[in-house]
Amino acid sequence: FEHTTVDDTLDFFRALRFKLTSGIAARLEESWTETHSRYDIENPALYENIREDGLTLLQLSKLSADVDAISREYATAYRGVLEEIYPYLRDKITGFEDIEEGIVDTFLWALSRHPDSLIAKKAGVSRAEQVREMIHSALSNRDSEATIGEKLSMLERALGDEENRLNPGSTADLLSAGLLCRLLEMEYPHD
Repeated sequence: FEHTTVDDTLDFFRALRFKLTSGIAARLEESWTETHSRYDIENPALYENIREDGLTLLQLSKLSADVDAISREYATAYRGVLEEIYPYLRDKITGFEDIEEGIVDTFLWALSRHPDSLIAKKAGVSRAEQVREMIHSALSNRDSEATIGEKLSMLERALGDEENRLNPGSTADLLSAGLLCRLLEMEYPHD
């Protein structure tokens, strides 16, 4: 990541534009700055700005780290994944029989710890924090023996939104990275 070029950065943003998610709510937050606007994926001058400023992907990730969880992970060499999510997953997933429940538990735990940046982008930081608090409260008050179905129902109630603005995408992405780490270290049965 340290050795990326400006062209790598441009290619990365071209790929992101295929899966563009409008972030109007994020632009209204106090944490959103002129610098964020300059490099916003929806800015028509984005490519010119990156070229003009000579930004690598790592530099751009550092600039965006305060408003985007994925950028923060890139900028910190995946510290959140490697120091938080992966160890939690490792404790929850001891074998192949408990992968599904381990994923759900870890997802809820991660959502309860940090506001999801995709929710913040689509619905605002305060709404993302409300979701985090709701999940945290539900986890604190739930029976530790709740079934996976009950846990998923709780998640659905907390995130129910007809406009899909409360889809915790960045948390899901970070969970996927942590899960990859866990799966790579597991021993697979041989036939």
